[in-house]
Amino acid sequence: MEIVRDDMNKAQMWHISKDDLEKKIKDVSDKLCEKYGLSVCQKSEKPKVWKHQGEDKAAGKGESWKEEIRIAALLAAETATSRRDFYWKLKELGVHMDWQDNHKYITFSDTAGHRIRHHRLEPQELFSKEGLEERFRLNRQMEDMERARQKEARATEAAIGNGIHTVLYAAKTLVQSAEQYPLQRHGMLSALGKAKTEAARKDYIAEQRKGRGL
Repeated sequence: MEIVRDDMNKAQMWHISKDDLEKKIKDVSDKLCEKYGLSVCQKSEKPKVWKHQGEDKAAGKGESWKEEIRIAALLAAETATSRRDFYWKLKELGVHMDWQDNHKYITFSDTAGHRIRHHRLEPQELFSKEGLEERFRLNRQMEDMERARQKEARATEAAIGNGIHTVLYAAKTLVQSAEQYPLQRHGMLSALGKAKTEAARKDYIAEQRKGRGL
């Protein structure tokens, strides 16, 4: 705060910054609240995502570089399983990411040089460092589950390809395990039906060949 006086030692102008003014007003407000037993408003720790009016118009027309970066980041985060994987998926979408452990913010930039920090993107809970690391962990978990499902599917297909006896042998092995209701859980009835269909198809082809003298 600065007071400017003229030669007659009279105050002519009072200078105060916007931040200082807001602080003084809040101090007065807090004291009044405490005096009359009211709750004091606390400043939110979550930064607000401010949008300029022009940004909304650009986004409405599909011409916002910030929205373009945000969409690319959302798409990359959907399947990325690590920070490195996220980096390369973003790069394929034309966005560069600067994520350093000793920096508070993650910075995203496009090929035109536009830059934006992660806390300016929505949803904020996803684009924080912690939020992205959690998403990577969940994506890894889903990827492992999909591998296990495909492995089981391949095993079932192999059993069908080897015929009905292989399916029955697989069922016998499952029953001997400690798993509850294994024949239902592993779809052995369906596997048997497919194996029988495959066996019937092979028998039909064999009969056709005999009739043709092959």
